[in-house]
Amino acid sequence: MELPVVTLLLVAIAGLTTALEVTPGSRCAVECLDSPGGNDFSASDSTTTVDDISCKDLDYSTTDAGIKFRKCLDCLQHSKKVDKTESDLKWYIYNLRYTLTTCMYAAPKAVKNGTVAAQCNIDKACLAMKEPLIEPGFDANPNTTWDYCTASNGAFMGPNLSPCISCLQATEGEVYLSNFLAALEAGCKQAPEDGAVLSLSGSVFTTSPINTTDPSANGQANQSSGSLSPSA
Repeated sequence: MELPVVTLLLVAIAGLTTALEVTPGSRCAVECLDSPGGNDFSASDSTTTVDDISCKDLDYSTTDAGIKFRKCLDCLQHSKKVDKTESDLKWYIYNLRYTLTTCMYAAPKAVKNGTVAAQCNIDKACLAMKEPLIEPGFDANPNTTWDYCTASNGAFMGPNLSPCISCLQATEGEVYLSNFLAALEAGCKQAPEDGAVLSLSGSVFTTSPINTTDPSANGQANQSSGSLSPSA
């Protein structure tokens, strides 16, 4: 007996997954994908959307989406998985950038759980960050991962980065976003290649400022190390 069309559609929809970007074959797939088993071999199974994004620190320990995002990103941060042009390093940076643009500038659109609070005047302190963070787009193209570093004549790495990080640090309940920015800054400074990991002092999901560590400890002896922006 043939199944009704409606039933077939429901089965098809149930098989679809929307999840955080992760490299096919990565051990992090089990944390980043919606499917419990973690189908880690299909690139189409991972697609970061606004529904995956949390802007408040508390959400990363109290909501399903926030906990999933934190576990996924903590895994990506230390993963060296590469598949063709994709790498977990690139998706780590992409997911952080996607969160920042969503929470600070409502791009690609506003998140349901609210953008940054009033303590931080985004329009004043972080306006210069908007164009370089948004310019690479949201098509999840690994070839444009580092474009934010040089977009808008290098505005991201300009003198406005430190005040923006300080602004976010002063925003109660949204300090993690300042570390997201600091991680993106480290990416521009270290320019790690695929198969490497970003050299950071710890997870971005902490209220303590993160710093760079010695890249040689991660097999990146040719990269430079040092502190991030003074306020980071």
